[in-house]
Amino acid sequence: MDGYSKRQAERTELCGRVQQCGAGRTPNTERLGTILRELREEKGLTREELAERSETGLRHVAAIELGEKNPSVDTLYRLIRGIGVSS
Repeated sequence: MDGYSKRQAERTELCGRVQQCGAGRTPNTERLGTILRELREEKGLTREELAERSETGLRHVAAIELGEKNPSVDTLYRLIRGIGVSS
């Protein structure tokens, strides 16, 4: 699989995983955080590395992954890009 196809497959997988979350706060926020943490770990990134790559505060990344905060669309986009899923 070439680089472009791999990125497309990753993006499709991410979109599917995120869509499973739906909208809202409580269980959905926790599920989104779990998905982001799983993706980060699959890429072998630490929270610190993701925070730096996404220009997001470390505490904010941790709070999102733990389901304590619901990220804005802009923050979610930066996190996804930081993980390495292309748009």
